[in-house]
Amino acid sequence: MKRKSPLLLVLFLLFSFLFPLSPRSAAAETNVYACATEEGTRFFSSPNEESALFLLPQSYYVKVLAKGNEYSYVQYLENVSCYQSVYGYCKTDELLFVDYLPLNPYLYYTYTVTYTTPSLSLPDSTLSSFSYPCVYYGAHPTQSDSLSYVLINGKFGYLPSPEGFTYERNTDYVEYLLSLTPDPPQEEPSDDVTKPVDSPSGISFSVGKIIAVIGSVAAVLLIACFLLVTYKSGKKKQYYYDD
Repeated sequence: MKRKSPLLLVLFLLFSFLFPLSPRSAAAETNVYACATEEGTRFFSSPNEESALFLLPQSYYVKVLAKGNEYSYVQYLENVSCYQSVYGYCKTDELLFVDYLPLNPYLYYTYTVTYTTPSLSLPDSTLSSFSYPCVYYGAHPTQSDSLSYVLINGKFGYLPSPEGFTYERNTDYVEYLLSLTPDPPQEEPSDDVTKPVDSPSGISFSVGKIIAVIGSVAAVLLIACFLLVTYKSGKKKQYYYDD
């Protein structure tokens, strides 16, 4: 029994090396995402109507931390570079819960905001303008055309929306919805399909009948040729006598 223990250990290590645990499959068991498929999906700071902060970018996702009947506790964005994750609530019926890991769950978008000082009689060292990078989270819930919820210089708030702002939409949720749509039932063939189609003028033909007709015609032609040859050869053997 003592000799088997090292062998079992070697087999275990070999199996672990050949079949490692996939990080993506492990993450899929713990991470649940939901998509904002419609424009106007709101992100709330607390589970009530009056606390809406911004509208989630259409076709992007939130990570679901706790699913509720009316509201779900979610996370949007990750702490990467200048971006900062935010935690809040979304209405459960405004989200599409999916069972896959989206390739681009969040919209990472930044733009520059420039401030200009008033043209007054200021010292020469006064800065005439200065700029800040601004992280975009979503449009204002009620003034979506003019204001956006942003992170600028470490603070959250609303600023005028960037001019001509557009972003690329995700399409993976569309394919997911199509995969959930059942195929339409196929119609069973009716009894009329198995019935033979009548030929024109009420005449029906078959392969056997056609062969029989061709054979009869060939036999008649052979008999006619035989009689014609016999007639010509008999005519040549006739003798004529003078009276």
